[in-house]
Amino acid sequence: MYQQDKLKSALYVKELQDKFRLLPALKQVVFIDACQSGSSVEALAMRGGAEEKALAQLSRSSGIHVMASSEGQQQSAEIKSLNHGVFTYVLLEALNGKADGAPADSKITVYEIKSYIDRPGP
Repeated sequence: MYQQDKLKSALYVKELQDKFRLLPALKQVVFIDACQSGSSVEALAMRGGAEEKALAQLSRSSGIHVMASSEGQQQSAEIKSLNHGVFTYVLLEALNGKADGAPADSKITVYEIKSYIDRPGP
């Protein structure tokens, strides 16, 4: 019964891909804080042949970045007192300015967020 309850709120990868296609933004960022979320990265990034050709023409001007809290077979750690995962905690720190790298310019890029999240802990 527990699994069935969870599946009622689940989304198919195709549904997410369709929703991303409807967004007018050329660059998109997706953060997933869930156990085994790494296995979704490859599936979300997959595109059809027509899209591949269009993306090749757009070159570096578009793309989707997917950051996951765990690898395909890993569990994600959660902080009960915060009601969310460690990944979300560090992501929020990054977005609140801690990821603003050299030079500090009050702009936080995807690469600065990735670098901040990947850094070794204290």
